[in-house]
Amino acid sequence: MPPSASAPPPPLLAEILAVCGDRQNQAAYQKVLQEYPEAPIHMALAETRHAAQEGRIRKSQGAYFMDTLKRLTTLNLTSCVLVTDAGVEHLRDLKQLTALVLSGCNLITDVGVAHLCDLKQLTTLDLSGCELITDAGVAHLRGLKQLTTLDLYGCALITDAGVAHLRDIKQLTTLNLSECEI
Repeated sequence: MPPSASAPPPPLLAEILAVCGDRQNQAAYQKVLQEYPEAPIHMALAETRHAAQEGRIRKSQGAYFMDTLKRLTTLNLTSCVLVTDAGVEHLRDLKQLTALVLSGCNLITDVGVAHLCDLKQLTTLDLSGCELITDAGVAHLRGLKQLTTLDLYGCALITDAGVAHLRDIKQLTTLNLSECEI
């Protein structure tokens, strides 16, 4: 049975509508739910609430929320054990990210790492504990020329061959390969 026109919105959409206060943009917010993972949406909502409490919002709360979401630079998904390659694919549009922590997201594979190759602004990437990443996954990181810190702790399927793919990342100053097969 299809939902009726008066059916309540899903919980996260309801929260966005409550914080932003403008039901007329519900279609735009539904698109946000399709394009962004939940973690950055929750972060943008928290920032919007905080800014509203402090009186820092000059336009509407909806505009502030959308701007916050678009300018997100740091995302920490540590131990979000249900994040998969499909979830990581949603991150590829967060082109302004400079720091991404996927530590302990042990369902991420080389396919998920391939989705990160468009995040050219990344300076910090933590894939520690992502035990399914192999040398092929590390090869996808070659184009992330701004990386200064890369954590691959516990990625036991990474070998010398995978590490060789990192040699052209000249900005790399911190590399953790503890418990890798090198």
